[in-house]
Amino acid sequence: MLKFKINIADALGRVGFGGYDAKKTGYISQDTLKKLMAEDTRVTLESLNRLCVLLDMELKDIIAWEMSAEDAEDRKAVLSEKSRIRGKRRESGSAGSSVGDRNPDRRNPA
Repeated sequence: MLKFKINIADALGRVGFGGYDAKKTGYISQDTLKKLMAEDTRVTLESLNRLCVLLDMELKDIIAWEMSAEDAEDRKAVLSEKSRIRGKRRESGSAGSSVGDRNPDRRNPA
């Protein structure tokens, strides 16, 4: 789960960027600004880039990732499905016949 390391509202306030500025400049949309103020990390990479520019900070100083219980469950399910798919492939006998072996008449027309 992505989480903000800093209080975005405070950080933007320190550089003097607020809702009026978002509306007038269009640099960050008002909807995106609302998400950022609510600590909602579901914003575009472009918006995060603009936030980095405004705050003169690197993304690693603004956002952190922590494995949540939901993330752990998702990871387990995805890796289990991947393993299941690989097992099916092995069982189906993809032992490695080449494309040319499938139709020998096409390779050497008589």
